[in-house]
Amino acid sequence: MSLKKIQINNFRLFDSVSFSPSQDLNIIYGDNASGKTTLLEAIYFLSRGRSFRTKHSDRLVKIDTDYFQLVAKIKYQNREIVTGIKREQKKTQVRFDGNELDKLSRLSSAIPVQLIQPDSHKLVEDGPSIRRQFLDWGVFHNESSFKDLWSRYRHVLKQRNAALRQQMAKSLIVAWDSELAETGNMINVMRLNYVQQLMEILPDYIQYQLGKIQFEINYYKGWKNEFDFHESLNANLSQDMDRGFTTTGAHRADLKFKVDGLLAQDKLSRGQQKILVSTLLLVQARLFQLTTGRKCILLIDDVAAELDEVRRDRLIDILQKNSFQLFVTSIEQDDKWQKYSEDKLIIECSNAQANILTCC
Repeated sequence: MSLKKIQINNFRLFDSVSFSPSQDLNIIYGDNASGKTTLLEAIYFLSRGRSFRTKHSDRLVKIDTDYFQLVAKIKYQNREIVTGIKREQKKTQVRFDGNELDKLSRLSSAIPVQLIQPDSHKLVEDGPSIRRQFLDWGVFHNESSFKDLWSRYRHVLKQRNAALRQQMAKSLIVAWDSELAETGNMINVMRLNYVQQLMEILPDYIQYQLGKIQFEINYYKGWKNEFDFHESLNANLSQDMDRGFTTTGAHRADLKFKVDGLLAQDKLSRGQQKILVSTLLLVQARLFQLTTGRKCILLIDDVAAELDEVRRDRLIDILQKNSFQLFVTSIEQDDKWQKYSEDKLIIECSNAQANILTCC
């Protein structure tokens, strides 16, 4: 899979931008607030149906216009198709290969995008939800049945939580437990298998960037190891009834990153955390390509500028050894990226314009 053409209309500061990306390297440079990250944001939105900068999609509509539209021609399953998203009057319309979609998961599957940005260190420091998103991105692309299974789990969880909030009889609450346990256990197996696959290739990359350290990922499934999920639901029923929601399950899963036996956030500096997380995301994209045989689109937002020369050279070395379709931003043109590949597109952002300087 790869992006063949991108058309952007009325998105943040841009009136209209159209370009045909390089299949290898796309360099986007310009001053701060010139629109570099906005181009990455548009590509991300085409894949995820949401922004990584705001929860409010209507704020992405250019001032004094009524809508934004993003259209891409992609190579998908050995043919070229057109897909697009339009946001107008607080409604999002998604089209894929001529058909209107009601679920964004089809886009995410067809346009696999991973993002590395300056705030990526939050994967280590913030709460469990961001680490579940990291984990489930990998499982979603690795297990074809995960999407429907997760939707089923969330539906049953919603019904059980409604029964808890409404203080229904125990019999009406536990009526949901068997299906919740069944789906939760299957999700747990998929997640555990994915973590094991990740750890098969991750340590060498981590040591290449951070030196001779012992790195591990501890996976917490969302309930205590001494119980199976159904037993955990029974053991926590009184607590759930008091609190009005289900306190145990796959929706409470988490990952703990450890370095030399200590939590990464306690052992590593902020700079080292950023190196760790950028490596985690790179390896996740690498694993995607190994397991699916498809190209991953990798967005890197000015991260290299925060690395020392050695770490930056090693980052570029890792990237060159993998066939990502790469989009990187930088304040100015950098010789390191210039030498990365002969197949590259260079875009300069200035005065609310994206100017193509070099075409692949």
